[in-house]
Amino acid sequence: MNAPDPEHPDAGQETRADAPRFVNWLGFLLVGMLVNGLFVWGMWDVAADPAAGPWVKTLSWLPFNFIATMFYLVCYLKLTAPLFRLPALAMIAANWIVFFAA
Repeated sequence: MNAPDPEHPDAGQETRADAPRFVNWLGFLLVGMLVNGLFVWGMWDVAADPAAGPWVKTLSWLPFNFIATMFYLVCYLKLTAPLFRLPALAMIAANWIVFFAA
C-alpha cells in the first residue's frame, strides 16, 4: 500500500474538477423517454382541438421537439453500445412522427 506523500496529501485522490459531471447516461436516457411520453400523452388531446391545435403545436410542441431531438442526439453520442443508441434514434423519429400525426 502506498503511503501518502506529506507534501501533497491529496495527490492520490480524485479532485472534484477531475470527476465526471454525469456518469449514468443510460438512466438519463430512460428518464428522458418517460418525460417525453408524459409530454406527448398530455399534449395529444390539446393538439387535436381544431381551434387551439395549430397554436399548441407551434408554440409548445415544436420547441419541445427541437430540445428533445438535441437531448437524444447527446445521449446517442454519449452511449457507446448500439443497443443503447437505438432507443435514442427511435425516440427522435417517434417524436417527429407523432408531432406530424397529431
